[in-house]
Amino acid sequence: MKLEKIKSFFVSHFSKKEKNKDMRTDETDDYTIQRNQKTDVIIRILSILGAIFIWIYVVLTDVASYEFTDIPVEVRNVDAVEAEGYAVSYNTLRVTFRIQGSNERISAVNADSAKAYVNLLSVDLSEIVGTKTVKVPIVYSIPDHLTCMEQSQDYMEITISVVSPETTGSSS
Repeated sequence: MKLEKIKSFFVSHFSKKEKNKDMRTDETDDYTIQRNQKTDVIIRILSILGAIFIWIYVVLTDVASYEFTDIPVEVRNVDAVEAEGYAVSYNTLRVTFRIQGSNERISAVNADSAKAYVNLLSVDLSEIVGTKTVKVPIVYSIPDHLTCMEQSQDYMEITISVVSPETTGSSS
């Protein structure tokens, strides 16, 4: 008997049934059916709008690429290094690289849109005694909002040598 009282206590207090049932939530009620139909229509409209926005995003961010081939590497600031008393020699280098970005931005790219160069001012001249071959990083200058994905070379080898004062004096 005591077990039944405990069981009835728990069932009465922790039952999932509502004590005051709202009459409007009955599935047979017209109000509930109309409310469910309105909710379904709203969910369908939001789903269609969401699909349209996702489609627009995918179309506008479609990824494309463009490959530049046989681009000459420009050597900048040779005059500044030679003015410091050094001689600069290098072989002409041509590189190939690929850029990637949105289809819209790639469509505006042409063969003259990108350049490759090395800047000799990035070389520490104080370390050069006699003749030294240095690897200077190649800088790929590409249009904004595009990414350089693949490069045929990262460095260009340039030979820099100290010019002796006797050599410069005898050449005049």
